[in-house]
Amino acid sequence: MPDEVGVPAGDRIWRPSRFYRVSLIGLLAPFAAIGAALVWITLPTGQLPGWWFLALAVPLWGWLGFRAWTLWATLTPDALVFQNLLTTGRIAVADITKVDFPSPSRGQWSTLRVTDQAKTYLVWAIARSVTAADRGERGPADEAADAICAAAGLPPVPAHTGFVLNALFGVLDRYYARRRSRSTRQ
Repeated sequence: MPDEVGVPAGDRIWRPSRFYRVSLIGLLAPFAAIGAALVWITLPTGQLPGWWFLALAVPLWGWLGFRAWTLWATLTPDALVFQNLLTTGRIAVADITKVDFPSPSRGQWSTLRVTDQAKTYLVWAIARSVTAADRGERGPADEAADAICAAAGLPPVPAHTGFVLNALFGVLDRYYARRRSRSTRQ
């Protein structure tokens, strides 16, 4: 895979879990259908049979599915090279200023965010399971982030703070604070 874009592979090629890739492919189906429907609707011929929609949607979904299945990232001695769904990126290790996993507002996965001196990149190939991180488990995504931090001379990525549990406890704290304030007013 890295050879396809003319990059020598590093010590390790990181790929997301099969579950993540299959979920991503499933989530891409509606987007491919909407894209094909827009093309189908805007064609100038007026009355096209319904199979045209399938003839447009299935290859588009297949191409997006292939790209989702082949997500990868590798760390060479001088750069972090990655392939996302629609783009391929290269970040010089010397330019990396921050590596972290943003807390997701919803969903089960948090993708690696790498910031260099000018831009922030999301590396889809390195995704951490939020539910596993809430249980305190470290996975391949944490190891990849630590390797990138070590190569860039940055401190390791901090441990996950338990986004789901913190959100739950925040709701409970607000509930009990309101309850206490009502009882003191009476």
